[in-house]
Amino acid sequence: MNGCGIDIGGTFTDAVVTSPEGCWTGKAETTPDRPAVGVLGALEVVAAKRGLSRQELISDLDQVVLGSTIGTNAVVERKTERAGLLTTHGFEDTLFVMRGGMGRTAGHRWDELGDPFALRKPRPLVARRDIRGISERTLQDGTILVSPTPAEILAATESLLSGGVKCLAVSFLWACRNPASEQMAKKVIAAEYPDLYVSCSSDVSSRVGEYERTVATVINAMLGPTNERLIATLEDCLRADGFGGTLFFLTSSGGVVDSKGANDTPVMLVGSGPAGGVAASAALAAEQDHPNAILCDMGGTTFDVGLIWKHSPLRRAEDVIDGYTFYRPSVDVVSVGAGGGSIAWVDLEGETPRLRVGPQSAGAVPGPACYGRGGMDATVTDANLVLGYIAAVDYFGPGRSLDPACAHRALDELGRHWGWDAEQTAANVIRVVNAQMADLIRQMTVQRGFDPDGFRMYAFGGGSPLHIGGIAKQLHGREAVIPADGAASVFSALGAATADIVRVFSATVGASTPWSVGQIEPVIDEVLGQAAELARQFGAPSLQEVVTFTAMVGYGGQVHALELPLMWSVSGGNDREIEVDLAERFFEWYDERFGQGFSMRGRRVELREVRCILRIARAVTSGPLAQVHGAADSAQVGDRRVWWPETAAWIDTPIMEGERLGSGETVAGPAIVTLERSAVLVHPGQQLTHSNGRALILRTSVS
Repeated sequence: MNGCGIDIGGTFTDAVVTSPEGCWTGKAETTPDRPAVGVLGALEVVAAKRGLSRQELISDLDQVVLGSTIGTNAVVERKTERAGLLTTHGFEDTLFVMRGGMGRTAGHRWDELGDPFALRKPRPLVARRDIRGISERTLQDGTILVSPTPAEILAATESLLSGGVKCLAVSFLWACRNPASEQMAKKVIAAEYPDLYVSCSSDVSSRVGEYERTVATVINAMLGPTNERLIATLEDCLRADGFGGTLFFLTSSGGVVDSKGANDTPVMLVGSGPAGGVAASAALAAEQDHPNAILCDMGGTTFDVGLIWKHSPLRRAEDVIDGYTFYRPSVDVVSVGAGGGSIAWVDLEGETPRLRVGPQSAGAVPGPACYGRGGMDATVTDANLVLGYIAAVDYFGPGRSLDPACAHRALDELGRHWGWDAEQTAANVIRVVNAQMADLIRQMTVQRGFDPDGFRMYAFGGGSPLHIGGIAKQLHGREAVIPADGAASVFSALGAATADIVRVFSATVGASTPWSVGQIEPVIDEVLGQAAELARQFGAPSLQEVVTFTAMVGYGGQVHALELPLMWSVSGGNDREIEVDLAERFFEWYDERFGQGFSMRGRRVELREVRCILRIARAVTSGPLAQVHGAADSAQVGDRRVWWPETAAWIDTPIMEGERLGSGETVAGPAIVTLERSAVLVHPGQQLTHSNGRALILRTSVS
């Protein structure tokens, strides 16, 4: 079966086509206003490598999986449809009240929290005039005290539509306990307005918390019409080129859904691009037998960090977008504006000017100054070019090169504030951006109670291999793994191409020790029923084979919780697991996570949430990447003058072709090992080894 993974990033669109014979990769510039153009451009590159026309390539595909950051950008920039909200009367201001100061602080970096004047509530998702309170009330136990009337529902809907609303969110209080009133409202609206996109909180999230649940429902509604048009446009473009297979979409939880699932819950697609890299990294880490890994993905716009702990990617139950916290199960990935296109600038707020990098990005258009398209700002890519870390020739492919003169001019202009020339400025830009990335890794590990010494770093994306050596030195010699054979720069697309169908269903429990099966079983039945319905749609085998359970467990009075495997048998006999084993496992994991003896075994423990993870394998086969040439007499293809911070000097540095490294071959720094659309900087004191698997291992000597 031939498949394809697509990752639409802020700067580049990547494609990986898989087949039993091998894999082929392609990269094109992202076209933000017309993403389908970038997709077809990346597939055009793949087709050229295979000696095919684009139509021949696409018509041979059985499946295409799309991951992107489009949804995130659309919400932040408010490039969505105007949404209306139907909610329980008396709760019309939930989105504006938020949770006290949460709206001022959620999503901000730690260094921003110290400036109270910079902390403001975000722009409203829904205007107050577009919210209608409905006379209904469901109690906490699910009892319906007051049912809404169809007449009131239709009157409120008509009022909103006449005011210019294009889509509708319905979020009633305690609908997570009993969705009957919401579902009735949806049915009534659909009968009268069949083309109106309606999002119900009971379809989006079944967790307790009216604010976060309402935010998720509103974002889902805002994205619904936009997402439908995107899917239709992309599908039309692919069908026009002969595509006759199934279109899937990567979700934030690291799995895929079909077009119907994507249209029903587009909020699950928000931030799905990084999830592909997590999925591919988890597979590579398992192959390398690394149970704990730090995942580093540097693209054109951001630097993303995720964690694998005990062989599983860390997940979170809620997310933040533009200051709004909402419920949405996803892999736990944190980003900072530190990509290849991140702009270096002068901060004049203090007594002396300071060099900053990001979060603003030059994007694909006009791009870094060295693209020669009118961009005047110096970026990380410009700094890498000036220091000799990347080559100007054929950067975009044969005959399409970078302009070093433009990069020098931009860096010269920036450096005048400190009296630096272009090379000094470039070196400081790299130093600053590496420090920012190392700080984010510390935040994801040390600040969460993880000891980084027990983790390997995995570097992928176009930029991470360039910077991981410098980051490793800042983190005192951490070992790094880079995907070999040209996969690094398109790793997220490779993850999308090979990802399973995954959905995460969650529900609130709220039980404390000593808990019992009787408290947990109704919640398990709820999430299992949701999973069973989807499993039937995909013709999955027995439910026991495709579902696993996890539990969110924490101390009473403590905000944070650990996600633990819940050994629940669908066929029964779970008494001991629930009442004894789960609590004991929590204490063991707590000690491992935060230090031996830190668990408090006499303190009350809460079972807060149960998650049912449905995983159905797709029939995707993937041979080795077709770019592999195998070992040659010598992997060295030349040398280049490169500036190294360890010596603060320019050194004639050997350039090695990564595809020609033999298994077990080691390269000692200083050296540059080129990969397709990327390169690994092997600093002085470091060694890069091609492992027996699909990885390059970068090790730093620690004195």
